[in-house]
Amino acid sequence: MQFKTTITYLAILMAMASCKKEEARSIIYTINSVDSSGIYARVKGTEHNNKTTININLINIKDFSSFDVHFHEGPPASYKGYAPYTFHNIRGSQNIASPGIEQDIEMKYDNFIQFDGTCVVHPSGQSNVIAKGGIGKNAQ
Repeated sequence: MQFKTTITYLAILMAMASCKKEEARSIIYTINSVDSSGIYARVKGTEHNNKTTININLINIKDFSSFDVHFHEGPPASYKGYAPYTFHNIRGSQNIASPGIEQDIEMKYDNFIQFDGTCVVHPSGQSNVIAKGGIGKNAQ
């Protein structure tokens, strides 16, 4: 009887050892500066359950200004006014990557990497674009 119990425990341990936790899939987009602003962004999308976790870092900020980031529909050359995903008051810091933000969006990862989108960065409360680039199927 003890031998059977030992075999059962060994089988359970071997099954547990063979189970690897899968790494979450992720993708990183670089959003380039516009009109020599020198400011650019790093957008990372990571698979998280049935959503995508978005991490945005603004880079090369000259002061502690606040910025808004929008994911618009359409390619960078002709994106639409509608922005289904918006991120407000992202703080920057001088010449280093900002602490950024991390937020889940209601979009599965597979849909995010196929999203027909453009990431647009501008100072909070203003409309002038300082960084812009394709995300999803529009990434280059």
